[in-house]
Amino acid sequence: MEISHIPFLSTTELSQLIKTKNISPVEATQAYLERISQVDSSLNSYITVCGEQALSEAQQAESDIANGKYLRQLMVLQSIKVGYLAKTPQLLVI
Repeated sequence: MEISHIPFLSTTELSQLIKTKNISPVEATQAYLERISQVDSSLNSYITVCGEQALSEAQQAESDIANGKYLRQLMVLQSIKVGYLAKTPQLLVI
C-alpha cells in the first residue's frame, strides 16, 4: 500500500492493517505527519504538531505489537483541537 493512502483509511481499516502487521504504527504515523506537512500551511488546522512524540509513541506501540500486546485503544491515531466559542471556552475533541 502506498504510504500516501494511509491517512484516507477508516479507523477500522487502519486498525485491522496494524493488527495484521500489514502497516506498522510507525508507517501510519509517518503518513499522517507527511499529510499534515503537505496541507496544514493552507488549512492552518494545527497550532502544534508533536511529531517526535508521535513517532516515539508509535515505536513503542510497534514494540508492544511485536511482543503480542496489541491494545486497540492505544493504536488509534487521533487529533485534538481546542476551540473557543463565544465567551465560553470549550474543549473540542475530534
